[in-house]
Amino acid sequence: MGASFGSCCASGNGKEECQLVFASYDNLSRLIREDFEQVFKKCDKNRDGYLNKKEMDQVLDQLRRKGVVISAKTGAKIVSQADQDRDGRVSAKEFQEWIDKECLARQQNLLNLMNHSTTGDVLWIDCITNRAFKAADKDHDGQVDTEELVTYFTEVSKQFGEEPCSSEQMAKFMKNADVNKDGTMSKSEFRRIVKQIVVKLYLHADGGSGILSDACREQQDVQEYA
Repeated sequence: MGASFGSCCASGNGKEECQLVFASYDNLSRLIREDFEQVFKKCDKNRDGYLNKKEMDQVLDQLRRKGVVISAKTGAKIVSQADQDRDGRVSAKEFQEWIDKECLARQQNLLNLMNHSTTGDVLWIDCITNRAFKAADKDHDGQVDTEELVTYFTEVSKQFGEEPCSSEQMAKFMKNADVNKDGTMSKSEFRRIVKQIVVKLYLHADGGSGILSDACREQQDVQEYA
């Protein structure tokens, strides 16, 4: 599924356009797949196409470096979870299926993977952020204030087919996302919103609603309980 985020709405005078930019599920999916392919190849020391318990200890270390939280505490435990045919080792296919089930169902893991990706292919996030920020920054002063944020999210909500967040929700969202507390949102602060939405699209790839409202609520929770 590719959720393409790209539709235009004309301004009041009919000449100007603002692009409502959505992220692609395929981009994040590719980023994750390539990242874990690198982990598998790096830890497969004997190049036999499988990971044993000792090699899986290195996988565990790599995952921790990326900020990935999993239930297994040892390489042997990962093998016991991922080894579907019970041959005492884990193939690339078994490894990817274990990653999908154990790691990628957690939103924070997805965010951490985006922050710690070693593939270098994260420019699409910057592209999405730049286009979305430009659309939101109506007065082109390099900052997004609460009114602009409400307007932008109202437009984007329509594209998702969702009810827009309330003014109270957006004010609270702005307060928590505004890291330097200057009353506006910079592009770097706005980038965090974009990443939340991208992750929500990934998690909702098989259906679901409330993507924007969930992203807003969870951004508040992250800030309030950090």
